[in-house]
Amino acid sequence: MNMKAILILILAGIVFLLTKCDFSHFKEKIQQEYDASNPNGDKGFCLSFSGKGVYPYTSINTFPPYTDALDIIGNNRLNQSLHAFSQIGLFSEEPTGEDDGKPIYRYSLTPFGQQHFYRQSSTDGFCFGRIVVQSLKKSYKDMPTDNYEVTYISGRKKKRVYFDFTIENLPEDWLKANMPFIKELYGEEIEELLSEKEGRYRVYFAKEAGAKEWHIVNGIIIHNGFFLHQRD
Repeated sequence: MNMKAILILILAGIVFLLTKCDFSHFKEKIQQEYDASNPNGDKGFCLSFSGKGVYPYTSINTFPPYTDALDIIGNNRLNQSLHAFSQIGLFSEEPTGEDDGKPIYRYSLTPFGQQHFYRQSSTDGFCFGRIVVQSLKKSYKDMPTDNYEVTYISGRKKKRVYFDFTIENLPEDWLKANMPFIKELYGEEIEELLSEKEGRYRVYFAKEAGAKEWHIVNGIIIHNGFFLHQRD
């Protein structure tokens, strides 16, 4: 083997090691993000809904004329969510009267609901367990594809990293007893995730021009009916 070939192999090995170290560092950063936002290990995974953020809350059945249709739809969805969560012990549901022939309810967080309640932006959620990052990959065949790494004119770089995770410290008995209600609210995907206690998602990292460190962009959120707890 000539000297040129040896040099190429050495350089390739260096690049591989640097990339591997960089990639491993991403795993640490993702785990640090979750642990920093969930120091007690009991609010890593959340069942979300568009709530009011402050409880007790009294349901609304009628609106003034010319109320926006989207506001009415949002209110009806909130009433349905609160009722459903009351069925699984997260809210109490107390009748307080009637409005337009329909009952009005006052919803208060139960002690169990208060323990697991969390609000993020305009979204409320009940959060459980701890997320543990298991492995990283550059892509998954069953996930949307886009450029793995992008460099902007400003010199800023952005890359997408997929990761496998498991969920630990879940309230097993409560989940098992209430899975039919949870499945009705969030679909089969949530049942599969909570049954297997593992899943996968992606996170975006960015590095500013001239900087050495990559940082997570906009926290980490999993959509489609549920989200993972994000640092404020």
